[in-house]
Amino acid sequence: MSSQYVSSYISEKGKNNLALYKYSGSDHSLISPLLQPFWNFSVTLLPESMAPNLVTLVGFLALIICYGLSAYHSPQIQGEIPTWVLVTNIFCLFWYQTLDAIDGKQARRTGSSSPLGELFDHGCDALGSLLQTMTIACVLQLGPGWWTFFFLALINFMFYMSIWEQYYTHVLHFHILAGPTEGEFVGMIVNLIGAVFGCNIFKENIFLLTFPENEFVKTYLTTIPFLELPFQLNYLFVLGILVTTIPALYSNISNVVDAPEQASADLANVDLESQDKVDKSVYKTQLEARYQSLPPSKSVFSFMAFFVCFLLYLILSPIDIIHTNTLLACSTFGVISGYLISRLVLARVCDERPTVIYLITLPLLLFTTYSVVMTLVQGELYVPANIIEQEGSTFFLYLLFVLIMYAHFMYDILVSISLHLNIYIFSLGKRVAKKGEIESLLEEPPSGEKQN
Repeated sequence: MSSQYVSSYISEKGKNNLALYKYSGSDHSLISPLLQPFWNFSVTLLPESMAPNLVTLVGFLALIICYGLSAYHSPQIQGEIPTWVLVTNIFCLFWYQTLDAIDGKQARRTGSSSPLGELFDHGCDALGSLLQTMTIACVLQLGPGWWTFFFLALINFMFYMSIWEQYYTHVLHFHILAGPTEGEFVGMIVNLIGAVFGCNIFKENIFLLTFPENEFVKTYLTTIPFLELPFQLNYLFVLGILVTTIPALYSNISNVVDAPEQASADLANVDLESQDKVDKSVYKTQLEARYQSLPPSKSVFSFMAFFVCFLLYLILSPIDIIHTNTLLACSTFGVISGYLISRLVLARVCDERPTVIYLITLPLLLFTTYSVVMTLVQGELYVPANIIEQEGSTFFLYLLFVLIMYAHFMYDILVSISLHLNIYIFSLGKRVAKKGEIESLLEEPPSGEKQN
């Protein structure tokens, strides 16, 4: 079915490139192999009429429940959370992990794998990283301020760099101790500890907790050397995440740097007449074109520029928004990060050059400029108090703006790609709607039809 729908995010060339789409992944997780039998069994419990994207959506809703309950009971990222909420979080995280693992299996089982599925899955995962991270931050009692922001920024940057690597190498790597499966299990364990011992245990000194009467511990192990920070469990947890992230980031960068040379080596090691030779030759040509079109150092600019700009605003904010409204600041940062990640996923799937500057980040420049100006004129010029007081409300409007932008982006690409591929979004079967009848995308197809 030809589509008359004009996308704001995908060119006609990009739509045609969908035919070249091929997913490739490499999972080095230590836990995933152990769970494969359970996941293989779980997917058989799903009806064969259930679309993979619907599996993804149902799993994503569990993360919304986690985030909503935790943020409601801990709006300042501190304070005890009811045990029933923590138990619910454990169940929801396990539910999300399972459905996130079997949505691809369901796609292969029903013969409905498509670029649409990868885009929708990664789009949910990009927002899901915000929801999971902030849920864990609430349970850890990280409190308002920089530790919560640093924790979220670390997770989002690691996610972005994984997609950045995939954009150039065509392979999505899940690294040892830094993959989604380990992250979800860590979230479940944190909630379990909080449910058993209370969330305030994460604010305890790990050594005093273990050796409460030891004089050496009381004298020398109260603060982390050089950092002047207490040996609290929650701070050590975040530092532990940093330690596991460093090897993953190194791997991301080294794989991108080595990809052209590796492609040449692979091409030289296959038979001249084999189909594999043709495939590797095409891959090498595409790889060289992508590196020439947009060097890796430039493609990461959009995220780094956004991060620096956001960080500068938080540092100079007249109302010190990172401490006065951490949840608002982090939620905004997380949604924008998810948007940038999703745009890079779209560029990879459609084999297009990603945009460097996005409309969603332009208002942030105004907030950063405002904070810089207010810092420079402080004490020099009179600034009405109501202008400063309205900063929080205005930033909340910015959060609504980025949410609308993200929703519009997801709606646009899902509709555009589903029309182009002649498939439904949340049900199986070929589309039989009339041209331009967008509303029919969410309707059930005629019985008995399945997409190929």
